[in-house]
Amino acid sequence: MGGYSGTEIQKLNIPNTFETYPAKQINVLMINNYTLNAECKAITIQKIADHIMVVGEIIGAKFDDKKSPL
Repeated sequence: MGGYSGTEIQKLNIPNTFETYPAKQINVLMINNYTLNAECKAITIQKIADHIMVVGEIIGAKFDDKKSPL
């Protein structure tokens, strides 16, 4: 699934793939059981060649201190 973008396949709609919960400050689903989940507001969206760069401002975060980041 990592080879597909959200425009090609709606990954969160695949049954039994992700456990989600609603974000507190924005209208999106967050993926559960990660070390860090950050809710962000998009500040800049820019197309660069065949990629899209998104710069966001963190407006909320949830951190699990029992897990170790990579």
